[in-house]
Amino acid sequence: MKKLVFVMMAMLLASGAVFAESAKGVSQKRDMAITWNPLSLLGLTLAGSYGIALHEKVALIVPLGLTYVNAGVKTDTGSSSSYLFGIQSGLGARFYLSGAAFQDGLYIQPNASIGWLKFGSSGGSSLTLGANALFGYSWVWDSGFMMNLAGGAGYVYSSIGTDSNAGALKIDGILPALEFAIGYAW
Repeated sequence: MKKLVFVMMAMLLASGAVFAESAKGVSQKRDMAITWNPLSLLGLTLAGSYGIALHEKVALIVPLGLTYVNAGVKTDTGSSSSYLFGIQSGLGARFYLSGAAFQDGLYIQPNASIGWLKFGSSGGSSLTLGANALFGYSWVWDSGFMMNLAGGAGYVYSSIGTDSNAGALKIDGILPALEFAIGYAW
């Protein structure tokens, strides 16, 4: 009985390896992709990116993020409300180390970004500049569904101030950079 189970498992593994090897050459070429980062919602931002293949192993990546929060407070003396609005964008290049653009494979992705936030009726705003480098892996299914997972480090510079006191607070430094994105490639 043990021999029969062992032989059946060996046959199953061998047939799976043959099927996987034959499916490798079937991948279709994909030139564009749209992705969304669900983790960005933790920072109250809707973030995604658009990518277009420039070469077999190079893709141009254009990220975009939008932030909007409206909050109100009611007290015995009255109520007040405020909002936070922001937009972020940038430019990046994804260099695939294994596989073609928008296919399964390792990649390195340097990015540059700029962002602006407006803090409600107080007149405060923030300008943020950043640059980072990511090292990650991209999975692309036959249907076009894709998932990216990457990590790295980046430099961020942010100037926060009010209309009357521009640049009141400046923040800069090296921070970790993470990417978890799901999307579609075609």
